[in-house]
Amino acid sequence: MAILTSQSGPTSSIRTLYASEYKDGAEYMRLYDQLSHPVGQDGVEKAARLGETLQINFLQAIPPGNSTISETVDVVPINLVDATATISPTSRYVGPVQWHEQLDMRVYTDLVAKRYKYTGEAISETIDALASDAALQGGIVRRAALRASLDADTTTHYFNSDALEQAAIMLQQLKCPAYIGNGRPQWMAIGNSTLLKDLRNSDTVLAVAEYQDKELIFNYELGQIGPWKLIMNAWGKCFIGQGAACSTTYVTTLASAVTALDKTCTMTTSTSLASGFKWLNIIDTAETSNTHVRTNERVWLSSNSGAVATIVGTGSNGGFKFNHAATTTAVTASDSVYPVAYGTPVSLAKMYDTVTGEWGETVLKENQGMLNQWTSLAAKFYGGYGRWSENFLIRGEYTASSDANG
Repeated sequence: MAILTSQSGPTSSIRTLYASEYKDGAEYMRLYDQLSHPVGQDGVEKAARLGETLQINFLQAIPPGNSTISETVDVVPINLVDATATISPTSRYVGPVQWHEQLDMRVYTDLVAKRYKYTGEAISETIDALASDAALQGGIVRRAALRASLDADTTTHYFNSDALEQAAIMLQQLKCPAYIGNGRPQWMAIGNSTLLKDLRNSDTVLAVAEYQDKELIFNYELGQIGPWKLIMNAWGKCFIGQGAACSTTYVTTLASAVTALDKTCTMTTSTSLASGFKWLNIIDTAETSNTHVRTNERVWLSSNSGAVATIVGTGSNGGFKFNHAATTTAVTASDSVYPVAYGTPVSLAKMYDTVTGEWGETVLKENQGMLNQWTSLAAKFYGGYGRWSENFLIRGEYTASSDANG
């Protein structure tokens, strides 16, 4: 495709041509962003681009009156106390990917369109990770046990209708503002779709399915329970391997580094690698407390010969999605933990620079090199998310019966 590398190639035309591919990729995974509302305040754009902290002011609530009006003495005015919350914007980029003009000369496929789409997906995942961090690092946590003790073999550690009822009670007691849906106050529960199996199998839901609406079970049409809109997606956050160890504990490290798209890995030891294990957790850094790590991944154990495992992962070819270093990368078979963010569309504040936009901006560079032979593509974003107030969000943490491993 000579237009990509010719000296007079119109960069703006190429960007316009493939803008829809980028947009489709950038919009495909808006998950935790659904909890956010843009900050309507002067100076937001400048603050987002320059990385300046934005301050949001709150006034105390006016207490209810319990005094009669005097006929001789004037009432005493009250002074309202204000408080502030802050949002600290940041910047993110993905790429750049770079290619030589000969690649487009030899390969007659839609590589340019795919590069834009994948760049859009990557920046979308990157930005939504900022929203996920803000939503899931709050101070209010509900769980049946400490994260490291949540057990996929224990039914009381599952996500069920009782968990939703308890969260609803807390949000009401904390005066978290609801939104009006279907004519009544509602909240949102955002999490990983793995949790839906246990919710569907909880007694309350089964009773409704059995006597009122069988489609809840047969068509998987479980989208709302009580005041909750359920937004469950495979992209929902998972604390990989951070739950309880299996009955047959397996903890080791990678004996040699793996590269993204590899389909095998060599572990330091195969001792205790039980035949019943389904998943291996590849952990660069343990996600304890409010630590979030995006490069931890879970892979299906297809087979193993001693310490060499054949895996199926989420990489584009069914292999590993990320690179992992030797000796420092842990390999375990512990249960995973799935957080659920309970809140409303105003639980998070969002700010972004209007120049690069809400979902980032592509940067295409053509005619690079002494012979104008290189082209590169990247995306960038200026902005961030923050919690308006700690009583606007609750985090629940659960395991899933389908993850019972070993």
